[in-house]
Amino acid sequence: MDLKIPRKNLSEMVLYVWKIIGLPSISQEDLIYILSFDLFLYDFTSAKEFVKLAIEKGLLLKTTQNILSLSNNLKTKLEEWQLKREEEISEKLKAIQIVKRIENASKNESNDFTILFRIFVDDATLTRTASILQSDIEYLRKDLDNGIIKARVKGSKENPYLININLQNKYIKHDCHDFETRKSKNKKFCKHLAKIFLMLKDEDETNIKMLLNEIANQINEWSFD
Repeated sequence: MDLKIPRKNLSEMVLYVWKIIGLPSISQEDLIYILSFDLFLYDFTSAKEFVKLAIEKGLLLKTTQNILSLSNNLKTKLEEWQLKREEEISEKLKAIQIVKRIENASKNESNDFTILFRIFVDDATLTRTASILQSDIEYLRKDLDNGIIKARVKGSKENPYLININLQNKYIKHDCHDFETRKSKNKKFCKHLAKIFLMLKDEDETNIKMLLNEIANQINEWSFD
């Protein structure tokens, strides 16, 4: 959930506050109190100025009883954000279930994909894949028949991470810190690579198993960097 404080944008700041308080409406006095004494976003005087300006700009609607609610435009944005959050939570719950299935399979009966996948993915990395949404990954090229995968992955940096996998030339290139400094040295996958293989498995398990098998069988010929 992106809740960075957008102090320089009044509209986004009002929306930010409403995401936190989670109420359809609130009294002006209570909002000022929450901003200054609960959330510590402003001192008392600044909180009053913030609310006053939001009302003047039409971002907050005020009744004769000093009850505040979002403008129709911001209300629509809030509803869209809430829907997106519900979708993200649902996806993460599904991802957690997948992680648990793989963990259980590794202890009992494992299928071919799980056996190959677990060669490259440890428990901690597997667990961390649940934090990555499918919408965080954008494929630039996906040719599973020839084992070529190029993708951008949203990460903690401002610029997205890049992933480049090439079966013919036997390399995996990726620029996240964990992969560059730790995983690549042991020819293991970071959470981004693990997530992509889990996603691609659902699309074409046969080719993904073949790719993992090729990497595992010729690991000394593959470069991870």
